[in-house]
Amino acid sequence: GYLSSVRLTSLSMNALHPPADDPLIRARVKLRTGAKADAVTAAIDEALKPRLRALAIANGMRTQDVPDKLGNLNDQLKRHGGYGPSSYVSEATRSQVEAWIKLRNVVDH
Repeated sequence: GYLSSVRLTSLSMNALHPPADDPLIRARVKLRTGAKADAVTAAIDEALKPRLRALAIANGMRTQDVPDKLGNLNDQLKRHGGYGPSSYVSEATRSQVEAWIKLRNVVDH
């Protein structure tokens, strides 16, 4: 009889049933359950990659010229000024994305 009075917050409900369209929430749930490779894949391949592709297109790259490999895409964004006009900021951003890619490779292999 006591379980009928239990209430779950929306955060708890999302943890139990994460929205299918949000890769970052899926990544957090996967991480909590110990599925590190799945969490990294959701965060990097499903969340970061589409945003980097959109950034490349927003900065004038043609869709057919946007590389599919994340490392190449990251380098092209820096080269084409996609990370900003300042070379310091651009390199810092490129390095941060590179670190995420390396983390994904370590976890996946």
